[in-house]
Amino acid sequence: MTGPVSIKELLVTAFNPESDIPEPQQLKAEISALLATINERDPQTVVEVGTASGGTFYLLCNGINGIEQVVSVDLPGVAASKEQLRALSQGVNVHAIRGDSQRVDTKRTLECELDGAPVDVLVIDADHSYEGVRRDYELYAPLVASDGLIALHDIVVHGDADIEVDEFWAELDPDGTKAEIVDESYGPPPIERDGFEMVAHGFGVVDRRERLSGRFNV
Repeated sequence: MTGPVSIKELLVTAFNPESDIPEPQQLKAEISALLATINERDPQTVVEVGTASGGTFYLLCNGINGIEQVVSVDLPGVAASKEQLRALSQGVNVHAIRGDSQRVDTKRTLECELDGAPVDVLVIDADHSYEGVRRDYELYAPLVASDGLIALHDIVVHGDADIEVDEFWAELDPDGTKAEIVDESYGPPPIERDGFEMVAHGFGVVDRRERLSGRFNV
């Protein structure tokens, strides 16, 4: 298997509008810091709940040293197909589960795909309502290894009433420590770029090995 290129090179490719790679719905500094955190522990299995077009999936497949398999869980007709994800994966073993992540039968399908392998990293970036993110966390967090990581995207308070991840993150009392990865250059207060008002997205990271703590401003 070809080793991953540097995170910096991956970001240049992923955010190049002329590239064939779907642009990740991320802030560069935040996803770069998350990948660096993940690479500290040599994970083998990553599960992404909420894949959409596959931009972040591309970074997970190619920006993690020694990764063996990445599993995508998302709605059919909304997310990239397995064939499309394979084209982004650089030889990593890819699974694509297409169904409602909040259904128990979707979780069971994931467990069958994993065939007993623990989840080393779980990324949740699907339904951003309070009930939605809570349901995804409650279903899939128990599959994460005792030394694994769980990352929730969009934990920063937004003006968008449909994004309520911050509420769940604020009350979460996990089996592990909590840390935040936030690009402070986006405020508060919100900044304007290209005619749009923008705020940081933020990752909330649960470290079940209890080595992370606090807030990382990137």
